[in-house]
Amino acid sequence: MSADEPDGYVDPVTGYWVFSRAYHLRRGSCCGNGCRHCPWADSDAAESEVCTKNGSSIRLLVALLLFVAQCGFWVHSPKAVAGVVVEDFDSDPVSRGWSTAGASNWVQWDSVAKDLRVHWDSSRSNGFFLLPLGTTLRTSDAFAVEFDLRMESVGPRVPERPSILQVAIGFVRRDLLPDGNPGRLSGSARNLVEWDWFPGGEIPGFGTSPDAISPAVFGDTGNRAFSFDNFYNPGDGAAWRVRMSFDPVKRRLETTLRRDGVDAGPVNPVVLSAAFQSFEVDSLAIINWSEAPTRLDSLDAVGRVDHLRIELPDPPMSAVAMTAQGVISFTGASGWKFTLLASSNLTEWSEVASAPGTGGVMELIDLREAAFAAQFYRVRADR
Repeated sequence: MSADEPDGYVDPVTGYWVFSRAYHLRRGSCCGNGCRHCPWADSDAAESEVCTKNGSSIRLLVALLLFVAQCGFWVHSPKAVAGVVVEDFDSDPVSRGWSTAGASNWVQWDSVAKDLRVHWDSSRSNGFFLLPLGTTLRTSDAFAVEFDLRMESVGPRVPERPSILQVAIGFVRRDLLPDGNPGRLSGSARNLVEWDWFPGGEIPGFGTSPDAISPAVFGDTGNRAFSFDNFYNPGDGAAWRVRMSFDPVKRRLETTLRRDGVDAGPVNPVVLSAAFQSFEVDSLAIINWSEAPTRLDSLDAVGRVDHLRIELPDPPMSAVAMTAQGVISFTGASGWKFTLLASSNLTEWSEVASAPGTGGVMELIDLREAAFAAQFYRVRADR
């Protein structure tokens, strides 16, 4: 890096200013804004930002981002477009923010098949292969997940534990993992929106149980709701397409199934009662539940997961622009509070203006009477 390398350039497609790698190195540390030429390859990006340098307006270009509604910042997400995350596992998902909590090495990326090979093994501890969503979902939010599932084998792990545990995929809260939900098998988990398939098996003292899909929702205060009597068998070797969606108006978790591209039939919805308060989930996870708390249950199953699609609520803020020096314009959703923060070094930030969302176009204005050699702005959204 030479001292005369420029600070950046104007992107010929967008017309936006983009900081160069040399600029970041001269600055000396990562600003956390997910910049295009960040030499530290930080995985997190910042709030929607606009800055002024030498008196001219500059908008930072940050591509393929989702808004983090709860915390008010932005994060990278695989193939993210306007509230939709699409993951086809064409490359190792760990490079796009997927990680493991609890038991490890039970989910493997198959570089040839371009999918995930999952070995649900209840002899392991609780395990979660998860993708942070960058937002917190509650009963007031509409969201959905779809995925392909093809099972290769399934059964009880040991004959002495013939009641078969569930194959599970769903939404979780990261700070409860891996052992914050030890009561899942007894039905006392918290903050969990889960698609479950219970393979048919023997329940000692009760007899034989059929294959059943039983989605479940667990709240943050011990509330719970289930769906029963959905007798389908995704373990038949066919390609199953699962869609699970939450409707905040009807307060229903609805599930649809397709088998080899054909509708397989309805699944009873999970309906939240008036007494059900709320849940808080912030990650999508493939879940391995341990048999350890039980005496009768076990699971040994292998399957493939692919073509994942997550639908998230629209961000509360859009169309962010600087319309004049120190004037930030955007469309802000009602029910949110928006705060304008300013910085001269991208490290220390001060709140300079705030206002509740109006549902339309808004402006936040920096009214400080001072001259700045450089000034950066970002807008934070809080519920």
